[in-house]
Amino acid sequence: MNLSEERERGAKASALLKNPLFTDALNIIRSSYFDAWRNSVSADSKEREHYWALFNAVDEFEGHLTNVLKTGEMAEKQIFNQN
Repeated sequence: MNLSEERERGAKASALLKNPLFTDALNIIRSSYFDAWRNSVSADSKEREHYWALFNAVDEFEGHLTNVLKTGEMAEKQIFNQN
């Protein structure tokens, strides 16, 4: 991927992460999975692990978008420095 493409992907990731509808959805899903994990029966380790994995997947998803955003910011700086 070239620098312009990285910059464009970063801008799109930034728009998503700043979108209140998107961030609200992430927070609702994250909270829902955490509550399901917290309220699960402690003896049912399979169910608890399932909800814990889902809870962490939301963070991984958000983290990936954050990495795309940061890569785009670095690409923007490189493009600026080339000119």
